[in-house]
Amino acid sequence: MDTMRSLRKFIFLFLLLCMAIAGFSQTQTIRGCITDKVTKYPLIGANIVVLNSSPLLGAATDTSGNFKLSDVPVGFISLKISYMGYSDIILTNLELLHHKELVINAGMEEKVFTGKEVVISAGNNGITPLNKMAAVSIRSFTIEETSLFAGTRCDVSRMASNYAGVRSGDDARNDIVIRGNTPTGLLWTFDDVEIPNPNHFAAFGTSGGPISILRNNLLQNSDFLTGAFPAEYGNAIAGVFDLKSANGNTEKHDISILMGFDGASVAAEGPVNRAKGSSYMTSYRISFLELFSLLGVKFGTGIGVPKYQDIYFKVNLPKTKIGNLSVFGYGGISNIAFNDSERDTTKNIRDLYGTRGWDINNHSAQAVIGISDYFLLSKSSYFKFSLATTYHNFYFYKDSVTPVSLEKFRYEFNNDMECKLFGNISFTHKFNARHHLKTGIKASLIYYNIIDSLYYAREYMFIKRNDFCGYSALLQAYIDWQYRVSEFFTMTLGAHGLYYFYNQSWALEPRLGLKWNVAPLHSLSLGFGMHSQQIPSTIFFMQELQDDGSYQFSNHNLGFSKSIHLALAYDWIISENTRLKAEVYYQYLYDIPIDTSNGSSYSLLNEGASFDVLAPDNLNNLGIGHNYGVEVTAERFFSKGFYYLGTASYGVSKYSGADKILRSTAFNSGYNINLLGGKEFKFKTKKNKPVKKSRSIILNIKTTLSSGRHYTPINERQSYIEQKIIYYNDRAYSSQLPVYSRTDLKISYRMTAKKISFEVGLEIANLFNQKNILNISFDKNSGKLYKVYQLGIMLIPQFKLTF
Repeated sequence: MDTMRSLRKFIFLFLLLCMAIAGFSQTQTIRGCITDKVTKYPLIGANIVVLNSSPLLGAATDTSGNFKLSDVPVGFISLKISYMGYSDIILTNLELLHHKELVINAGMEEKVFTGKEVVISAGNNGITPLNKMAAVSIRSFTIEETSLFAGTRCDVSRMASNYAGVRSGDDARNDIVIRGNTPTGLLWTFDDVEIPNPNHFAAFGTSGGPISILRNNLLQNSDFLTGAFPAEYGNAIAGVFDLKSANGNTEKHDISILMGFDGASVAAEGPVNRAKGSSYMTSYRISFLELFSLLGVKFGTGIGVPKYQDIYFKVNLPKTKIGNLSVFGYGGISNIAFNDSERDTTKNIRDLYGTRGWDINNHSAQAVIGISDYFLLSKSSYFKFSLATTYHNFYFYKDSVTPVSLEKFRYEFNNDMECKLFGNISFTHKFNARHHLKTGIKASLIYYNIIDSLYYAREYMFIKRNDFCGYSALLQAYIDWQYRVSEFFTMTLGAHGLYYFYNQSWALEPRLGLKWNVAPLHSLSLGFGMHSQQIPSTIFFMQELQDDGSYQFSNHNLGFSKSIHLALAYDWIISENTRLKAEVYYQYLYDIPIDTSNGSSYSLLNEGASFDVLAPDNLNNLGIGHNYGVEVTAERFFSKGFYYLGTASYGVSKYSGADKILRSTAFNSGYNINLLGGKEFKFKTKKNKPVKKSRSIILNIKTTLSSGRHYTPINERQSYIEQKIIYYNDRAYSSQLPVYSRTDLKISYRMTAKKISFEVGLEIANLFNQKNILNISFDKNSGKLYKVYQLGIMLIPQFKLTF
């Protein structure tokens, strides 16, 4: 207790000291760069004006396209950007804070018909995607949203689960299920580099985990695509998370300290060379429980205690002889254990993961290091190059625990590692205001080292499901051409090709996007595309035990899983901050690996529904599936301290295996409703007094209601005999869990001044303590089924200090 009192006093005195030495100001600086939207070429002499300012505040861009506006009053502002021959841009509801400069990097669109004035209005919102080739099923999100939305916990994956057509796997993880597709169908990219699943405890073949390695403060606005994506993206059949890293502050050094449910972290950023606009950014984080463990503080038996650390860095060098250069990297290590042998039998502890009778240990490590170069060839074209190496290792073992004696026997073990050398070269050229083209090549040299063994009680032996070590390569090429028929109609044509060297598999995928502004503020969009994806390596390299005791690879002939996407969207920009969007979609999946050896119900489309890899050997590309549904979004972007987001979707996901029965997939979503809202209440200042600092309280709430997940019932009798879970495979995904509902509430207090800001918050997850079922599991000791519940009510504090 004395230690806690001393710690609280220290924090209090530290904050008082920081506020005492901080200088206060009513004004701040706005700076940034204005370029051509397509070619990234700087526009010299573009005018930037602060609307409704008196006297009128304005500036013009220099020879590098940069501008700087000084002494701008803090608060919400709007900017108008204009340049001869280009459509004007109006940026609305930009919040200028006391303690931080506002950086605006905007791309302007050249007019098709110079005689007609068109104004593009955009605020700090997701109306305009970063990828201009995308016509439908794309949402550009701001990093501020990951801080505002209740339940997101500064995690872009959790934030994406609020969008129409997207569902999360469960409360404890941030897996992304898009339109009934398996989460393994998602592609992650980071600064144009294809990366492994960027989460702690990330197993192979999954899209999520409990904690994201890439916190939102390390990112800038990015794109999330849910279908019919442009030709630039390949090797994915569900969706794309296209993340962009943030650059450090080019004017001054900042340090941020963050403390929350996901650990303690410190971040620093600042200029490397102010004259050249170069900067750095770095961050380190450690989980609280691991930090306390290193300090010698122990928490009970350590069952289910997550331990993790991660690090991030980026150096941005925009003015070098070889172009705009950046070097970046991140890495993370994590481990967690659920040991039933260490359970305190005197206490009735809720079983979160169905671990009765088992000791389960997970270890994960990954790293990405890359370099990218953006080089202007002329006013109408540029070249971009990225080279990176990625590393991902997942180590897992599972022991059977004997009752009473607690003796342990090894049951399952795997150690999977995948390393890639990834290169991405692209070339963009604008022929004129109507036509522009983007083409590129991506290549991956891949090293696999995959080991997976499982104990079979009937044979009294371990069988190696995987035991492969070797190299292969994946080559991708694409081309996108966009033709602006008029100011109101745009067409995009493209194609993507893939070639996997290991078994000479290939795919050619045409893409089409149409967008028609049928009336002011109303638009219709159509997207079509064929998409293909590699089989997960842990399934592709599975092997089969032969009668003579040898092993034979049985899935090496598998080609790409494939899908055809068709989507139609209607978008109504009701006001500069509000929009209504509706979208219908259909997806036909084919060449899906299924088990044809005994007419089973297995399909790759259900992988990722549990922690286990369900795939047998001897798969063939003969399965099919169908996803279709409708999505509606009503949204008010954060403006004048208020926002809301309402999404409703209904989707159907079906598949057919070797038994030719059309069944629900594990991700057959049904209905899903999300309602979010937030309001900032600012403290009033006295009249005729200078504004030295701003203080506010922010309330955010989120409610989710969705149909229950589908699951395959367990055969109790056979499971008890074999001492492991045995499913009724002829009744695959025929059962359904009850309706899922949950409400999260977040309360924050924020204070900002000239040189310092801090924010303290408390999130109450599952406010009404809803007892949502995660799954139905089996106790091999008692031979009975039992329900595994998701997280109950939970308090999540957060603290952030920037100076």
